[in-house]
Amino acid sequence: MAQNTIFNMKMNDGSVLKMTLNFKRLYLLRNKDKKAYDVYIQTTNKQNINEMEIAEILYVAYLCANIKEYDSCMSFEDFLEKLPEDREVIMEMWLRMYSKKKLDSLRRLEKEQRKQTAK
Repeated sequence: MAQNTIFNMKMNDGSVLKMTLNFKRLYLLRNKDKKAYDVYIQTTNKQNINEMEIAEILYVAYLCANIKEYDSCMSFEDFLEKLPEDREVIMEMWLRMYSKKKLDSLRRLEKEQRKQTAK
């Protein structure tokens, strides 16, 4: 059975948006919105990604998850207004979709840091 790769993200306004970076949906996005797809490809090929680029990747993930309703998707600017202010929430969502290994490593590191500060 295939693993569910659609994640829910709670936004600033209380709404919950679906997000995914599923390859088929990325392929469909490439056919619907080449510019958004190109932003994703260019960003993920970089060594260092900044916060705004992570926000762009999350927007692409939102578009992919809602590809069947693409025409009613919100603009990037509206998406930014709804995006949580908590950078940890944003990073965790990005890592959940982009790299489970990196997320697991980050969680282990945070756990070790909490142990160190508790001493």
